[in-house]
Amino acid sequence: MPETSPQNPSAYPAGFAAAERALIAERRRRARVSTDAPVVGVALSGGGIRSATFCLGLFQSLARLNLIRRIDVMSTVSGGGYFGSFLGAAFSRDGSTVDSVERELADNHSWSVNWLRENGRFLSPNGAGDNWLAAAVALRNWTALHIVVLTFLFFLLGFGALIRTDLSVSSPTQSGWIAVEHFFWDRQGDLLWWSPWLVLPLIPFLLVMVPTGTVYWATQFCSLMAVVRRLAGTVSRACRTMSDAQFANRAQAALTHGFVVGLASTVALLGFGVIDSLGQTAYARWSQQGFEFPSLWTALTGAGAVAFGFGSRIALYVERLLGARRFRIPFNVVALLLAFAWSLLIVLALSVLACGLAWEWQLVWDGRSFQPMSGGWPLTLAVAICFAASWFFSRSFGFVNLSSLQQTYAARLARAYLGATNPLRQRHANHAMTELIPGDDLALDDYAPHQRGGPLHLVNVTVNETLSGKTQIERRDRKGLAMAVGPCGLSVGTGSHALWVESPAHTSALDRLQALWESRRRTIAPVPVPAGEFHALCDPTPDSPEPQQIEALAVGRWVAISGAAFTTGTGASTDLGLSLLLGLANVRLGYWWDSGITAGRCGTQRPNFLELGSRLLSRLLPVQTCLMNEFFARFHGPARRHWYLSDGGHFENTGCYELIRRRVPLIICSDGGQDPDYRFCDFANLVRKARTDFCAEIQVLRRAADGWTDDPGVQFPLPKLEQIVHPSLLDVIGVPEDFAPLSAEPDGRDRAASRSRCHALLARIHYLDTNEFAWLLLIKPGLMGDEATDVGAYQQTHPLFPQEPTTDQYFDEAQWESYRKLGEHIGVELFTPPAVTDSSGATWTPSSMAPPAAASPAPRPAAPLAELMAQALAARASSPVPFEPMD
Repeated sequence: MPETSPQNPSAYPAGFAAAERALIAERRRRARVSTDAPVVGVALSGGGIRSATFCLGLFQSLARLNLIRRIDVMSTVSGGGYFGSFLGAAFSRDGSTVDSVERELADNHSWSVNWLRENGRFLSPNGAGDNWLAAAVALRNWTALHIVVLTFLFFLLGFGALIRTDLSVSSPTQSGWIAVEHFFWDRQGDLLWWSPWLVLPLIPFLLVMVPTGTVYWATQFCSLMAVVRRLAGTVSRACRTMSDAQFANRAQAALTHGFVVGLASTVALLGFGVIDSLGQTAYARWSQQGFEFPSLWTALTGAGAVAFGFGSRIALYVERLLGARRFRIPFNVVALLLAFAWSLLIVLALSVLACGLAWEWQLVWDGRSFQPMSGGWPLTLAVAICFAASWFFSRSFGFVNLSSLQQTYAARLARAYLGATNPLRQRHANHAMTELIPGDDLALDDYAPHQRGGPLHLVNVTVNETLSGKTQIERRDRKGLAMAVGPCGLSVGTGSHALWVESPAHTSALDRLQALWESRRRTIAPVPVPAGEFHALCDPTPDSPEPQQIEALAVGRWVAISGAAFTTGTGASTDLGLSLLLGLANVRLGYWWDSGITAGRCGTQRPNFLELGSRLLSRLLPVQTCLMNEFFARFHGPARRHWYLSDGGHFENTGCYELIRRRVPLIICSDGGQDPDYRFCDFANLVRKARTDFCAEIQVLRRAADGWTDDPGVQFPLPKLEQIVHPSLLDVIGVPEDFAPLSAEPDGRDRAASRSRCHALLARIHYLDTNEFAWLLLIKPGLMGDEATDVGAYQQTHPLFPQEPTTDQYFDEAQWESYRKLGEHIGVELFTPPAVTDSSGATWTPSSMAPPAAASPAPRPAAPLAELMAQALAARASSPVPFEPMD
């Protein structure tokens, strides 16, 4: 693997590359593999237990051919990490060797494989009992989450009611405020009684928005700005060095930020006033009905109907404007409406409670006159209790992660996959399958498969980032950064890296795991970056970074985070409505990771008043702030100390991203992501990100018979598939169109038994900055009709096989064995050495575990412009429609 990329040396720094090369050399000595052979990397994609079980079968075929020892680096995402952690743990156990691990995998009835087979339903291995346990944990966490959120919200609403009460009973303001209350009461409409707090938005509107909006237009007068600049220059040296145009631009930017702050404040206070209006309206209607609970429900739904009425009218107007007969609302809009309705009901109930305490559960209108708020000690006590509770909750940051479903998910994942290699389980079979016992999980220090001849394992996660992004692409499109955890250290984004600092020696692995649990900190040494570049893993001195203390996690937790697909932050798919809905339902599998690095570091955007206020709130109430950020999809990424980590597939799902960063000469990818129509969306995402981030162009090899031609003027022509691949493998290594499902019957009637025409693709990776080449073998689950009888029969009754939904994480025996056997069958087809030697020159086979010999084609001489244009016209007329991975 090369040390750096000439165009972007920070993508894979020399120090980081040297550390990994040393580990690869060590693992090759242990595996008795030549140290001169090209590096081989394997990428195991996301896809839940479907991908994990397929990978198991694939690696069983490799084990029988003694090819696992040839793998140097293993990069896993989500479900691929399930199996990857199992394989890494098998190598990491005391006494393990390459021979013993390959022998254990090759035996389909070994203890470890049987354990995996028994845990096809790893989330609920014991059926109803586990379901009840999971439901109880989910209910407990959901209740605790809502207690924390509701106490904070009631404190805000109750504090507003407490101020109104104080203004109504205090002597200096009593008469004036009661007059204000009477004014709003007398002018209430048929539907809504407006709150006096609706005057609050006028304060930021008049004091901030109007002045900044007015003065902004005055910056167009050059002579006026010149005078202002000279006056400002008397107190500011920076203003003296600016030109008039620069000063005007700075002033316009500052005024725009001020206008945004005023607008945000106005909208926030307006929302508070509307909620208070809805709450007091509901309370007034309820009190008039004699405080009966059915009438309370009617009042709440009536107040909610008022809010939804405006939205319905807007939707009707849009429908008429579009002229659509059938107006289909997108799923994210439906999620937003459901989340809004749920939130509105909660906030209205709290507002009614605050109003009830403020009026001491008395009538607002006693039949003769309006009665203002008069609440005494009950309201004061309730607000004080909620304030104390909110402060108490905010002091225990661990609640943010403990209240999610991540803890249960990580425990069962570690028990099922890492526990399959635990010697203690093999010696004592009486341990309950649902219990996490010592030795199931491993500290990262003890997880070292490379020390016994196994591959270096890279676990991929996503750092969610919808705010404070370094670029618009990070913040608006990707909404996240790649993060890889490996044996040498961490990588974040394209240019931030850190190496592990050796931990203090302990007597045993259990002692190290206990120390990890007690301290939960680990030291990293950030790799320096060029001056002026942002470093996500160090404080504001990236040119001479100091060691940092980060939160240490066990292997099982990292793998669980890598598989946290269903959560509030989903990378590029993050959406406000879905985040709010999942947050309220506490469907949260992500993890708030403590990077140990303070906010406001070098390289992040200059904070405005809103950002400074947000940082202050996060310091005072970190738990509530993180929860609100989750609910409203506000993820700051590396700009804050706590990063929200989720499924690595939310950034890149194939697992090849980190291998392309390292420029691995041969990459073998098991693409187990759900793709029923074989559109290769995950592969297309990889192609795009490799080109953008690593200057790498990925091209799929085509057949000569397809009539595919290179673009005119291309410097390095793409070889044909027949020129590279051994002839005996051309029926299993094909082109993307070969994966399009074909009916088993010629007339197309039998759609339940669709077939593909190949199992894999071969692609060339061209690193444009150095004109180096690497190769990618992409393996994708599919049936060609020559599989085992039970596999074909399973597809007959399950038409979506082998692309069943990732939401199905409960595999029965037939389903589990079908995926395992399919992976084993494809592995045998691809990696068994050909029986006949080819003499035509196309001799490459995957069993060689080496890149094709045609890795560096000779450049084509440049052609004249007229010749290039003629070639382009001819290519357009003769070539088929290019393969487009995404429709």
